[in-house]
Amino acid sequence: MSALLSAENLTIRIGPNAIVENVSLSFAPGRFVALIGPNGAGKTTLLKALAGLITTEGVVMFRDRPMDAIPGRERARCIAYLPQGHQVYWPLLARDVVALGRYPHGLADPSRLTADHARAIHSAMTRTDTTHLADQPVQTLSGGERARVMLARVMAVEAPVLLADEPTASLDPGHQISVMRDLKAESRRGTLVIAVTHDLGLAARLADEIVLLDRGRLIAQGSPDTVLTDENLHAVYQVSVLRQMIDGEMFLTPRAPL
Repeated sequence: MSALLSAENLTIRIGPNAIVENVSLSFAPGRFVALIGPNGAGKTTLLKALAGLITTEGVVMFRDRPMDAIPGRERARCIAYLPQGHQVYWPLLARDVVALGRYPHGLADPSRLTADHARAIHSAMTRTDTTHLADQPVQTLSGGERARVMLARVMAVEAPVLLADEPTASLDPGHQISVMRDLKAESRRGTLVIAVTHDLGLAARLADEIVLLDRGRLIAQGSPDTVLTDENLHAVYQVSVLRQMIDGEMFLTPRAPL
């Protein structure tokens, strides 16, 4: 299958320092990819580069087009980007926050929905179990509820690529699993989903493939079994892990440093 999103010889610098260095990656549609690595590995920077949000050396391609050749509004329809954090600074209803995902498709006023906009918003809120929150001010929601509303916003874009930067950060375990399962389900609809996460256990259980970065360099890309090896985890995180298969899922628990 041809690549939906790819990067070739990608280097990203801040001043003289290379935050990401000479990384090449390729992703097919319908995959759930976990982007992992220790703090400072370059994960957020790489995700922003894949979204076309920052200047890079090398090239990022969406299908057969260089990302920097795609106009901004069109790019926003191709790639939905969920940044870190779940803060909203405006007194909006949850439904109106989700409606922001339709802006790349021409929606300027959430009170003036076409049938297509209304369908996309309702579908995204249904898939994230947030329809009952539609009429609540987003500032009144719990952290987990707000995270699911923000996820619904990017799903409402209906882009073929969804990039999420630490979507489970600061959430309790139940909401972490819920959000990651929502992302997995979205990939099963044909969307390429790439999520930055520090949760090796959820990555092992739910991701189709893993991208492992360390100090701006690509260490490995592949299935959880081939990337989350004892050797890789010791080299990158300085930990050992306990592994257990339950109902066909790999449960992986980091242990104290070796």
